[in-house]
Amino acid sequence: MTQIIACHIINSMAHLKNMPKTKENAARNRELRRSQYVLRIGPQGRIVIPAPLRKALGLKPGDILVGWTEEDKVILQTRQALQEELWAVFKKVKRSLSEELIAERREEARKEAAEFSHERTRARRKN
Repeated sequence: MTQIIACHIINSMAHLKNMPKTKENAARNRELRRSQYVLRIGPQGRIVIPAPLRKALGLKPGDILVGWTEEDKVILQTRQALQEELWAVFKKVKRSLSEELIAERREEARKEAAEFSHERTRARRKN
């Protein structure tokens, strides 16, 4: 038995937000938002993305998509758009995460050394 899935278009895809503001792109975005497609899952679990959707999203044969679920939706996003979103998130980091980890470890080592030194001094005074 073949299932039918309604495909919800995600308007927050990064590559749509970052597209240049032109009349052509604005028309594509409007068309994409109001378009709904019923997609059928084939016997091998394949879904064909309709040509208008592929065109509106700039998808070409061989493009790689990353997919995940959110609640009852299947989300598909180009790997490039996902990478751009991740780079944007980590761009806000003021220094590299490895430098931050090293600084934390050095601070912990300094505290441990000071504590050890304090304990050694206390032990000498007892003797």
